[in-house]
Amino acid sequence: MSMTDQTIIRYDLNAGNAARGIALLLLLWHHLFFSKCDICSIPVCISSKFAQVCVAIFVILSGYGLAVSVGDRPMGLLAFFKKRLPRLYLNYWLIALIFIPIGILFEYRPLIMAFPTQPYLKLLIQMTGFHMFIDSVSYGYNPTWWFMSLILALYLLFPLIYYLTKKFGLWFLLVCFLFNFPWEPVTKWFLFLTVWLFTFALGIYLARTNGLANISKRLKRLGIFRFILLGAGILLSVYTREYLPYIFNIGFLKRQGFDWIYALIIILFIFEITQSYPLIQRPLTFMGHHLFNIFLFHTFIFAYYWPDFIYDFQYPYLIFLVLLSISLIVSIAIEYIRKLLKFETILSWIDGLKVKDIFFIN
Repeated sequence: MSMTDQTIIRYDLNAGNAARGIALLLLLWHHLFFSKCDICSIPVCISSKFAQVCVAIFVILSGYGLAVSVGDRPMGLLAFFKKRLPRLYLNYWLIALIFIPIGILFEYRPLIMAFPTQPYLKLLIQMTGFHMFIDSVSYGYNPTWWFMSLILALYLLFPLIYYLTKKFGLWFLLVCFLFNFPWEPVTKWFLFLTVWLFTFALGIYLARTNGLANISKRLKRLGIFRFILLGAGILLSVYTREYLPYIFNIGFLKRQGFDWIYALIIILFIFEITQSYPLIQRPLTFMGHHLFNIFLFHTFIFAYYWPDFIYDFQYPYLIFLVLLSISLIVSIAIEYIRKLLKFETILSWIDGLKVKDIFFIN
């Protein structure tokens, strides 16, 4: 087996973090400019809307990463949740504990502005992460935290989705795909969740079949033309995502049901680029490591704390670089705080707790 073949046997952590790095760049670009189309140039406005694919990228990689970490080893439900959920919640609560008091004390975002009634109760509900399933709370203190409701729900469903994917393979994916565009009327929370179910299951399926590496092996036969093919695929999927929903009168939320195509091709494109040019992988992997932190707090910086400072740089690329730089510095500081608070020690202690379990993988 050649060295090239060895490098694509599996889609490893560095490759996943490189794709997360791209997701971070898309996330910041999307949030900075999608609501500024009245003052942005047309290319910036259009690209900011398409950058929303960052969500689908992260959902695919989340399903992929969880499936790889589980493998075919026996795993209990409680052991799985005990290992994964605290890692989500501790970061979420730490960043909320830092940024919400600053927003309240300096009146950048008073609590009453986010929650006109029952502010403390609704903030408490938001800290559970499931606020998007409760109409009276909805987006809450930080609109970007809607994703916590999605990822927590998908984590809770993962054992079932993994089992069904393992047992039925493509047939289960087909069922999930049918749920990708649910018929109206359905409840908001049902629509909110099912739009992403196929995308998450796709990541699990790709992990179980080593799909990304297998596709990469075939793409390499095309040589440099694979980059042209993948680039054309991205453009075609962008067109599909934008215009098919209008033809079939599909609403905004269900339109995101097309994002898995766009996201998968981007993931493959970044995989090919970073294998061919390893130096590109290092900065992307570094940024990908900070994706979750920055997702949780970046809205505070550019929308609530210092919007005038950020947007006063006028030029979109400069605005973007300023926010990215500040976000990375803040995230590094948060990682330092995590070390001071001994998060890894706490997580190791939680991992070591003995529980009487129900096994879902045998």
